[in-house]
Amino acid sequence: MTWQRVPADRMLRADDKALPAWAAGMDATAFAGVAGYDGAVAHGRSGDALHDAGAFVADLVALHETLLPRYDDPAAAIVTAGGSAFPDVVADVLAEAAARLPGRFVIRSGASLIHDEGYYRSVSPFDGAGLRPAARAIARVVSTPEPGLALLDAGKRDVPYDLDQPVPLARLDADGTRHPLGTSTTDARIDAVNDQHAFLRTDPAVPVALGDRVLLGRSHPCTMFDKGRLLPVVADLDDADPLIVGLIETRF
Repeated sequence: MTWQRVPADRMLRADDKALPAWAAGMDATAFAGVAGYDGAVAHGRSGDALHDAGAFVADLVALHETLLPRYDDPAAAIVTAGGSAFPDVVADVLAEAAARLPGRFVIRSGASLIHDEGYYRSVSPFDGAGLRPAARAIARVVSTPEPGLALLDAGKRDVPYDLDQPVPLARLDADGTRHPLGTSTTDARIDAVNDQHAFLRTDPAVPVALGDRVLLGRSHPCTMFDKGRLLPVVADLDDADPLIVGLIETRF
């Protein structure tokens, strides 16, 4: 069943009889609960976005409440929502529901294991309050075709690009020492990425030379893990020359 966010009573009117009848006609099929993803209906942390996210989760709760007579065990029915942008909003709505309704109310974790330095840093209510970026990339300068432009050997195969471009953090010396790419974080930016390259723009006065390495922050953890079969784990992400202590195998 697919649907857009509308008030729960209108949403149920179309499916009130059809969906239970379908479930009743399937062997070993029963309602297990309701689930939704609030990140698809709101973006950012504006007042309107917070309202829309909360209204979406309230709709899920209303649907769950309507389905209570149809669960085999209402206390075991799952109501779940959540993501990286609105866990606080989801927690508030589900906490109120859990105080008055039977069920298992579950907040999904979102980007709590791998925080980022792009989109979710800008929207997460927990950035700076426990969440820290946990994945970065290092790319090499392979061409400097004109002042203020450097081409890096990292592209769509290596870094997420679906929400924001990678964030250039520093130039790295051979020993890993970091040097700023300008006087502020806005002095350097990735304009675009293609299959295997990124286009780094800097102030022409900033020294970026062929062979230099550039430390990149990543944006959007969800699309970090399909970029390689083995991801190195380091002892400390902030070390000048991080020690690799393990490998994670990804499976996609």
